Amino acid sequence: MSCEKFTNWAGDKGIHIPSSALTLAKIKEGEHLDFHVADDVIVTMKHQMTAMELIHSIHALTTLSGKLLDYLIETCPRCEQCCGETCPYDEDDEDDNLPDLLREDNLDEAEHHDIYDVPEEMLSLLRSAGVCPGALEDRLMSDAIIYG
Repeated sequence: MSCEKFTNWAGDKGIHIPSSALTLAKIKEGEHLDFHVADDVIVTMKHQMTAMELIHSIHALTTLSGKLLDYLIETCPRCEQCCGETCPYDEDDEDDNLPDLLREDNLDEAEHHDIYDVPEEMLSLLRSAGVCPGALEDRLMSDAIIYG
């Protein structure tokens, strides 16, 4: 299975899906499409799929999810590499052991995120993948571009 990336720009008239992307996705002209929308992502899928088409979709999304996780892993080293032997973000510690900066609510939430904005199940997944929450916190606070 091939998973290709196409770059496009959203404009006032929406976006245009290149015909080559539709061909690779085996989507025919006039076929109904579903758009699954969440913060920062739109997934386009066929409106009706066979079991094999659904399996291909699950495989493609799982592969993409792994690649996106790799971007975070590459930019957020393991705790031993950035925090030393004891990480202030150790999941076994109580909240009162987290750095004071994280407890302060004086940042403009529209412009900055912190570790508390990451859903708990995602934070658990990221920790198990080796992402240091301290390094992740730095990326969240700086709004640094780490993909694209």
